[in-house]
Amino acid sequence: MTERNHCAIAVQLNDSTVYTMLNTVHLITCVLSIVLAFRLQNAWHSRVYFHANVKMLLTTMLCLAVVHAITMSSFLFLNLFSWLFADDSCDSLMFNGTMCLFLRHPTNVCIAGLVLCQLSIAVERVVATWIGPEYNTYSNKIGRILSVSTIVCSIVLLGPLLASETTEEKQINCGFPSSAAATHNWMLMLELLAIDVLSVLVFLIVYGVSKYMKTGAMFQLERRYQINETLYVTKLLLPVTFVHFLLFAILCSAIIFIEMIFEDAFTIIYYEVIFYTAPFYTVLFPLIILHVIKQLDQNRKEKITVLVSEEVSGQPGTRAHFESLDRMWGCSTPVKGGSPRPTPV
Repeated sequence: MTERNHCAIAVQLNDSTVYTMLNTVHLITCVLSIVLAFRLQNAWHSRVYFHANVKMLLTTMLCLAVVHAITMSSFLFLNLFSWLFADDSCDSLMFNGTMCLFLRHPTNVCIAGLVLCQLSIAVERVVATWIGPEYNTYSNKIGRILSVSTIVCSIVLLGPLLASETTEEKQINCGFPSSAAATHNWMLMLELLAIDVLSVLVFLIVYGVSKYMKTGAMFQLERRYQINETLYVTKLLLPVTFVHFLLFAILCSAIIFIEMIFEDAFTIIYYEVIFYTAPFYTVLFPLIILHVIKQLDQNRKEKITVLVSEEVSGQPGTRAHFESLDRMWGCSTPVKGGSPRPTPV
């Protein structure tokens, strides 16, 4: 696309009230992402007890989500500033390629980092399940290694995209890659989609194996605690990972559909901005985890309430609990009042 065509599209977008409203909504969503990230950080420090490695990786995810929201909000703010104060000249409506690359590349690194962090947490739980109770002797070393590896791999993964970018071309919207990097950007999206699929599969396998192992670890307290922790982490992260996969699948499908249906460059960019520069995931990620934490807390409270309630199948709740333990241990000697007493071995 020639720079003249770029300029004509920039003028059309600048005159579009709906386009400006979309940028405003996306900017507000970025701010909301930051607020929710800090709220989630407070929630799991006060209400959730994870292994240090899980906590470190989740904190890395939150940091990436916050940086993503900050860098994305910066170029969304530029779009609004251009709409408010720019005239209809190309120099004022279009953005410097170097500046756009400086803002866009950290955003892309954060997107890749979030996807890889999900996989890292799944891998961490695989390692914990494989090693067993001795895993606690490693302290937070594995978490530190995985966190650093996630950031490094994110930068390396974006290497081909960064190498193909050009700073000479002025940009209509800093959220979009330059024309020269479009192919590499598309390949990156497919790679991240594949990593999402892998993460979902690993979480499902870990969940299934942990449920199976839990039945055989009835009287191994430390092992059972670790298995329950893995199940809890999986219940938190599996929905998040699956939602990210859905969002990326929708994004890829929408871009293909838009470019197949529409021929006008203005219409293509107009519709792509709805999907491409919206921080859907960084808002949904903390919201989903906060909701799951609330649900799991509620389920635990209901179990405790049933355990100590006045009646369970016509018996006091505590008696029902101890009689179930009696049956589990195979004891049958009653004590005065009908409550169970273990038979000496």
